[in-house]
Amino acid sequence: MAEKSLILDSLTEMVAFLDRDMHVIWANKTASQSVGKSPESLFGAKCHEIWQGKNAPCPGCPVVRSMETGQVCAGEVTSPDGRFWRITATPVKDKEGKIIGAVKAALDISESKRYEEQLKFLSLHDSLTGLYNRAFFQEELRRLSGSREYPLTIMVADLDGLKLVNDTLGHAKGDELLQACADVLKTSLRRSDIIARIGGDEFAAILPKTGEKTGEDLARRIRSTVEAHNKEHPELPLHLSLGAVTSRSAAESLEETFKKADDLMYRNKLLNRASARNQIVGHLLAALKEKNYITAGHAERLQELCLKTGEKLGLSPQQMADLALLVQTSDGQIPE
Repeated sequence: MAEKSLILDSLTEMVAFLDRDMHVIWANKTASQSVGKSPESLFGAKCHEIWQGKNAPCPGCPVVRSMETGQVCAGEVTSPDGRFWRITATPVKDKEGKIIGAVKAALDISESKRYEEQLKFLSLHDSLTGLYNRAFFQEELRRLSGSREYPLTIMVADLDGLKLVNDTLGHAKGDELLQACADVLKTSLRRSDIIARIGGDEFAAILPKTGEKTGEDLARRIRSTVEAHNKEHPELPLHLSLGAVTSRSAAESLEETFKKADDLMYRNKLLNRASARNQIVGHLLAALKEKNYITAGHAERLQELCLKTGEKLGLSPQQMADLALLVQTSDGQIPE
């Protein structure tokens, strides 16, 4: 028996022998150390009182099931300190085959459980913003099709000027802009709404049990939150193009509703593009001037010269605008 105790005490698993009434008859060192007591102090106490602090076994307790069925049973439980345990219970029988108790073996799986939860989170969420990702969004569209959540509104939002910010100030600033956009959407929408980042600069939200009027109210709330954000952060303003479409019943495909919302967003983006671009460029130029990246007089003269050259070459209005921006952000030097 001494040799068996030595072997059992060396295990990383908790091992305890319990009688039919869940009293501890014997426990190894790991079991006693898990509650900061000596093995002897556990003898006679009930299992659920020691490790769960409860007056009765947990629902579905593997030990109880093992003694009731006479079979090896397993399961997972959470202790009051937040640790996860995988428990395996084996029934113990006397010479006549009568069940007299069970051997409980419990392994602390907290770390692997947390790792599993982290992997699950990453598989469903965008790592930068913490919002749901496109895969989860598409799965929710399928799940909600034909559900009782109608009317259901789908909203699509595009972050204007992200490429310009990335190219001018760097991707770190672009990431800040994306995170700010995610915060605006989370602040403006409801806990029941499903918000996702579905592309580089594109976001979408599923608004269950939301008609057209409520959808319009939420869109206005987003725009209001954007305005408040820009007053507090004028150095890196947000500009969003929004599109929202409502599906009134399961007869209307949610995939089609999403496409309509995306089309509406894009039309709004085209209408707002010039204004948003000009405002973003203005803020970027102000930031660059503060950092002495531009000698204003020289840059303006160079810009005038380049625009005249562009006219002679027959450049398009878009090419002319890009040329002007290039001159303004190049410290007066045209890159080779």
